[in-house]
Amino acid sequence: MPPEASGNGFDRDGALAAPTFPPPSSSWVLRVASGGYFCYYDTETGERSWFAPEGSSSSFVYDQADFSQSVSMCDLPPPLPANASICAPFNTGWFAHNVDANDCVLLYHGRTGHVRLAPWICLRDEYGRVYFGNLITRVTQWYPPKLWMQENIARPPLHDIDMSCQRVDDLRSIALCLASAHAPPSKLTRLVNRTMVEGGAPYRNCIGLPHYPPDSFDNDLTFPINGHYERINGTLWKKM
Repeated sequence: MPPEASGNGFDRDGALAAPTFPPPSSSWVLRVASGGYFCYYDTETGERSWFAPEGSSSSFVYDQADFSQSVSMCDLPPPLPANASICAPFNTGWFAHNVDANDCVLLYHGRTGHVRLAPWICLRDEYGRVYFGNLITRVTQWYPPKLWMQENIARPPLHDIDMSCQRVDDLRSIALCLASAHAPPSKLTRLVNRTMVEGGAPYRNCIGLPHYPPDSFDNDLTFPINGHYERINGTLWKKM
């Protein structure tokens, strides 16, 4: 027996919404997902979506609904939180900093202090699985976007920065100050956070390098070392 429906699906902003029904000529049908929310299932291709196909309407009632069995939506990432936007990414774990002179938005993670360029962020579903969301298009996906690593701008240093030498004259220096300002107080916590995607760790099919180089504490779990750097003198890295 499928689970009882919650009475809600999702609109394209990620908000809970009453479901609409595909047109009678469509191969899409309304179904109940394994978590209790409404979803849409293509009976011809097996494709699944949280969002109603084109032409859907509440006036079709149950002509295009099939509640005989539930649909597993484990292969689709959740939508972004309904009220999350590029300048106010509410309920994502990320926060925005506007560099107003050049209309740039930097995003920093509240737990790790890691800083990256907008609009892509990483999130976790209810089971802790990582997925990625674009705060402009609201697309979500399991795999990191092409420029994911290159848009990592700064991470909290393990040693406090020297204020007498610090500047804020480009995005990298601004991002470093931002990362330092929001860094966890414990240096061990900063180090452990590097093993998380939210802290800059490489993930799945990531390509490219972040804007910062590796330091003596880095390894394959915290930085995309392979194919880019080699260890010299046991502690330092040299770019290949």
